[in-house]
Amino acid sequence: DIDYESESFPLKVVAFGVGTKYLSQEDYKSDSQGVKVRDCHAEVLARRSLCRFLANEIMLGDKSIYLEKGTNGKFRLRPSKKLILYTSSAPCGNSVMKRWAKGKKEKYDSAWDDQPFNYPAPKHERIHIQSLEQGQIAPLVKRQDPESLDCEALKATAKLLTAVDKHGPKIAPGTAPINSNFGSILSCSAKIAHWNLLGVQGSSLVSVFESPVYISAIVVGRKFSRVHLRRALCCRLQDYKNSVCKDSPIKFRL
Repeated sequence: DIDYESESFPLKVVAFGVGTKYLSQEDYKSDSQGVKVRDCHAEVLARRSLCRFLANEIMLGDKSIYLEKGTNGKFRLRPSKKLILYTSSAPCGNSVMKRWAKGKKEKYDSAWDDQPFNYPAPKHERIHIQSLEQGQIAPLVKRQDPESLDCEALKATAKLLTAVDKHGPKIAPGTAPINSNFGSILSCSAKIAHWNLLGVQGSSLVSVFESPVYISAIVVGRKFSRVHLRRALCCRLQDYKNSVCKDSPIKFRL
């Protein structure tokens, strides 16, 4: 995660993560106290690092150069600060599924040269959900094979996870459907979608902020496809309504 100052545009890394590993199902299930770091993918570690950074800034109080207090005494990001998530490759899970929409070659817009961090924010068009059964908007988990594939149901699922058709893999590589017995840790695409709705501050800090803390922009390196990333990281939650959490004083947005 990167912050910037709107006048002179210096970037600063405030949180960082590198990793590709996660706990096995056995270790995950045995961690009843929740004391182990279950997911060590880079995006997840970066977000954990960001939560620690925000906690440290809260401890600084009025001396923080990133946070300020609102009228209700709770914290918020200063107006000159924005959070930008950079990931070197499309997050694992739904975002690498080149299905249900046709990608196109991106063209560089030279207008960005004058304001390099004034990222365009066009309104996202609603996606046409037509393939629910094929997993168009379904969350996926990071794949962990069971110790034994001694039943026909598990064998059939294992075969499905490697199935390929003319559009490519039917399931994103390295992932599996929820409740398939092939993993229990959400994919990074699913987690980022949650952050884009609930904020990146986490449940431990949500009560000290006047509203959830959101990422302003996501920059992706390899495997970039705007239409598929929008679906995976944002628009598959397009039908969320605040009425789902109508009893909560916190107003979430997408």
